[in-house]
Amino acid sequence: MLVFREIVEHASATSLRRALLQGVGIGEADIEESNRQRRPPVASGWEAVKEALYPWLVAIDFADVREEDRDPDAEIVFMEPVSLRLMKSGKFQVQVLLGQVFFSSKPTSRSYLPILREWVIRRNARLVFLGFDEVDGLVAQIDIPSCKGMSVGSLRKLGLDFLSAVRLLETGHPDAELLLAALAAGEIDSLHQYENLWVEVKERDYPQSAKGKIEFGQDVTRFANAERGGILILGVGEKKDGRGSRIKKIHPIWKSVSEDKRRKILDSVVYPPIEGLRVRNLEIEDRRGTGTIVVIEVPPQREQLKPFLVHGVILGGEIEGSFIGIVRRRGEDSIVVNIAEIHSMITRGRAR
Repeated sequence: MLVFREIVEHASATSLRRALLQGVGIGEADIEESNRQRRPPVASGWEAVKEALYPWLVAIDFADVREEDRDPDAEIVFMEPVSLRLMKSGKFQVQVLLGQVFFSSKPTSRSYLPILREWVIRRNARLVFLGFDEVDGLVAQIDIPSCKGMSVGSLRKLGLDFLSAVRLLETGHPDAELLLAALAAGEIDSLHQYENLWVEVKERDYPQSAKGKIEFGQDVTRFANAERGGILILGVGEKKDGRGSRIKKIHPIWKSVSEDKRRKILDSVVYPPIEGLRVRNLEIEDRRGTGTIVVIEVPPQREQLKPFLVHGVILGGEIEGSFIGIVRRRGEDSIVVNIAEIHSMITRGRAR
């Protein structure tokens, strides 16, 4: 079935599923019974033939109509790399044609599989196939356990986002979501990721002391004062080489504080509060037991809120609680905003 994207983009996925099942003459009771018995729902005629040939009931391909630049009156239909399948289980499956971007000649390509599986899991879906299909070539198939509350456009977007994620992995430029997926999958070394403007790792947690809280606040506000925000990860080590500090190995934290307590620590030393701040404790198991990796995500902040200040600074190893500090991220390092810059910020604010 060929549909134009603009027509179905905002349609309910649940409504579409219901209409498709009615169209092939299969009811919810038939689906439930077949799932219990683990056999396809019974159909007759051409539907019975299709059941033998295809693992799905209905295939939906998306198309986009665009005007050809050379001839304004000509319209060309462009097929998208993402399609939907209504499976015999009654659930949707997103199919993504990958072209030649995945399974390249690189031997490391296969190590990306656990990362992509985790990336899909984090979107409440399941990667069931990634490889060669006899008909479509290189393809990924993603099962959607439930489409409740989803639009057809959101299912399509999941496929397009997956294709983008694969391309980012292949080009060696993973984004924050892939980094988190790699951490959860225990495959951080596979990314060959280096510390940069938007990511910093710490092998150990901050001490639960006044000095440790200030250091924690400084490291987080560096990203809040930066243009694109960033991610601070605790429990992951790095190794320096000719290119910089490569994120290398997981070192679980064995006595981590709760997510709520960590947020409260930041609120006590950082002003104004950072908008959209996310603190997550990811459980990691190894031969020693279950530890934690802490991920602090700082989204880009509104310019009106900047600069973010830290209550207290560390001078010569000593805490000066009556001072404030402003820190920013620059490359792998951080810079402290000097008194002249602070004065300039204040005077610019007065002039507005």
